[in-house]
Amino acid sequence: MQFQALALLLLTALASCCHALDPFAQADVRGGHTGAAGPQKSDQWRDPGPWNEDFRGAIEQVGGSWNALQVQSPLVNYTSDVFLEKEDDIATYRIPSVVQISHPKTGPAILLAFAEARKSSSSDCGRKSVVVKSSTDMGRTWSKMRNVYGLDVDKIVAGNQMVVVDESTNTVFCHFSTSPVGVACSPSKCNWQTSSSDGGETWSKPANISAVMGPYLGVSPGPGDALQLTKVKPGRLIFAGHYGAYREDIVWCSDDHGETYWRPNVTFPKMDEATLTQLANGSVLLNMRNA
Repeated sequence: MQFQALALLLLTALASCCHALDPFAQADVRGGHTGAAGPQKSDQWRDPGPWNEDFRGAIEQVGGSWNALQVQSPLVNYTSDVFLEKEDDIATYRIPSVVQISHPKTGPAILLAFAEARKSSSSDCGRKSVVVKSSTDMGRTWSKMRNVYGLDVDKIVAGNQMVVVDESTNTVFCHFSTSPVGVACSPSKCNWQTSSSDGGETWSKPANISAVMGPYLGVSPGPGDALQLTKVKPGRLIFAGHYGAYREDIVWCSDDHGETYWRPNVTFPKMDEATLTQLANGSVLLNMRNA
């Protein structure tokens, strides 16, 4: 069955069970940083409908490729491909998300596009890693693919990334989950955080945040972007995820710029993939998939 998902570019603005596969068992959330094709138009273009003027473009995923849609804004008049099926010897790319940050030195906007790079098949539990590409020209061109999580993809299944920008520190936080290859991956076995403060060029040594999840260890974040509040509790970071297929959803938060996390005493039974937004009145809307 062909999967299609539309991602809009908003251009304004991981537990003892883990130690066997945990090369970062002593990692601190504040750990140091380590370094880490031509356009093809989609032949399955579809009109995304009316546009809010704050949105400048769109991308659709058809099969394993992200293909640029025709842009419907007078401010942007171009298309570009971000992740293409078979590119970099990857069978398919899934679970896309995009964030915008300011360049740490020069100031102009940088777009960071994230995806799961599924090495040999489209299987959710197959060999995969979290990857990112960047653009400094509002999506006209994109950098080479880089690994956010740099483990051997033949040994670790890493994915379900959920990303957010801390606007007060210009830091990008990426939460994701991992399992050993060949083991059921929903729920996963470990939860992690990595961050970047240099525009996505390098990423911190992943920190094991599984203890935060309690009985929901291995929860799968996302998909999509996490949330930073601008009202009521300005600066708070909020992530959401699902614990197994249609079993239970949870959220977890940070009030100190990603150094520590806590989990509210509320869960959402029989839910699955989740995403968040803050409404104009300051309320947080949690949108979840169910059977």
